[in-house]
Amino acid sequence: MSKPTVFLSYNWDSSNKVADDIEMRLNPYANVKRDKKSVGAWGDLTNFMKSIRHQDFAVLIISDAYLKSEGCLFEVIELMKDEHWDKRVMYVVTDDAHGVYNTNKQLEYIRYWNDKESILSEEIKKFDPGSVVEQAKELKKIRLIALNIGSFMAKIKQTNNPVMTNAINEVIKRVEGGVVNTPNIVPIQATDDIKDKVDIVIPDTLHDNWSFHNDIAIVLEMKARHIFGDLDRPYTKIYDADSIETGMFADVMINALREKTGYENDREDVDEFIGVCSRYIGKKGREIDKRVAQGLLNRFLELINNRRSNS
Repeated sequence: MSKPTVFLSYNWDSSNKVADDIEMRLNPYANVKRDKKSVGAWGDLTNFMKSIRHQDFAVLIISDAYLKSEGCLFEVIELMKDEHWDKRVMYVVTDDAHGVYNTNKQLEYIRYWNDKESILSEEIKKFDPGSVVEQAKELKKIRLIALNIGSFMAKIKQTNNPVMTNAINEVIKRVEGGVVNTPNIVPIQATDDIKDKVDIVIPDTLHDNWSFHNDIAIVLEMKARHIFGDLDRPYTKIYDADSIETGMFADVMINALREKTGYENDREDVDEFIGVCSRYIGKKGREIDKRVAQGLLNRFLELINNRRSNS
């Protein structure tokens, strides 16, 4: 019987010793995936970080530096793309990160990433769009972190995490217990729950030759370019129909709403839509049921035009 795989996610500077201890203790029970031994000189760290989604378990060593690390939180964003990601995650919270259990401290981390996004965004505007394509991709990563770190910290807070002195023993016990089976990922279907939450109009029928690219992606591309502007917001050039179709369906709607209504708003309808729509970040367009996609788009357009649905 093969050993389960365990991905170690940690900050090199703050948690290297803890990671060493966990790896050493886990080796008899699991195949530990760790950057230092899995990625050779000049190897691709990004691809390794993305592999976190394909392991049986993930141990996240949460430190203050971890919550401020783009690399660490990129791994978290990759992990959160799966619907049942939290079923195979174990948190080891270090002493300097206990603020994650405090709402005010959580807001400090959220502010940290919002500020980082704003500063980089302003800097990118100073350059010709063609010269900052890769930097615009980094901005997208930071924006996703800023949007998701709040819900990530909330998940940590609501989890019964063992104290540091007993954490490794509990990790071993969990791994020895076997892999947790989660339902297979299936296309997202229209549900009354989604409809009630965002007050969207889900069409009863769509034409037979319906196309996510033509009916959703192109509409969003046009709306994004109208809201952000090609010249004033050069990073918006990543919002083309092809990119929207292959993963940025929810991302473009959320960022357009935030741009239109402002980050500091108390509009309940906008906040509620953003909360529901966040679950679709990272989902490829064709994985989303076409009726849900069309309904969310309709609701988005209503909110952009400051109209509430009368349905």
